[in-house]
Amino acid sequence: MPDWTSALVPLERLIDRIRHPQSRAAELASLRERMRALPPPEEATREQRSAAEELRRLRERLSAALEGVESCSGCARGHPLPNGRWDGGHCCGGKTAEIFSDDEVAALYLGGTRPEHLIAPSSDHDGLRNATVRMAAGNALSAAGS
Repeated sequence: MPDWTSALVPLERLIDRIRHPQSRAAELASLRERMRALPPPEEATREQRSAAEELRRLRERLSAALEGVESCSGCARGHPLPNGRWDGGHCCGGKTAEIFSDDEVAALYLGGTRPEHLIAPSSDHDGLRNATVRMAAGNALSAAGS
């Protein structure tokens, strides 16, 4: 059977470029590449895997706790770009590479999130507003269920 893995990555990038603004597609590709560069989970210590699983559980709880939150839905209005571009909170202007440290990417990976689980929102590129909880918590949830 042919190995389609090498063809899937370019196809994934093509789809992302069609679906998303160039800046989001580039950040998503970079995040996926960082995750793919990690050693296999089997090489992690028991303590590392345990910590990653605990972080996944905490993300699930955080996601549930933040559901429906409205308190940070507009503090960025009137701020300079990039933060003031969206109606969300001031922290929405963060760059993915600054939000997801190497340790966070490794924890997501060890906790079950895989590059193909990283699905960005289809809205305008809005930094963190949808990405942080959706990618860090939502994808951990989908990874745990798959």
